[in-house]
Amino acid sequence: MAANIKQGDIIEVAGIDFVPLVINNNENARDAKVMVCPIIDEDKNNDKHVYVEGEKIKGYACCDQVRRINLLAKQYKAIDHISYEDIAEITRTVNSMMKFF
Repeated sequence: MAANIKQGDIIEVAGIDFVPLVINNNENARDAKVMVCPIIDEDKNNDKHVYVEGEKIKGYACCDQVRRINLLAKQYKAIDHISYEDIAEITRTVNSMMKFF
């Protein structure tokens, strides 16, 4: 179980070559499989990239590259957390991509 992982956590995961930001809600984050957006250092001038800033890590969450990772299969730990405002902006951006009409 990924009980210690929360929405908005920036995590470090063994064997993953990007910095994952947990985007699924806290209810679903208790599952071993979590939805994440990669965080990159530079903006690629993409409206689906949202600037985020934790205490130690800052960059652009790639909302157009949502991935699901299984934390049971890997060692992981939370290394930072973003603000509620950043979480809300990412949620709006991801949700806007799912609207078909």
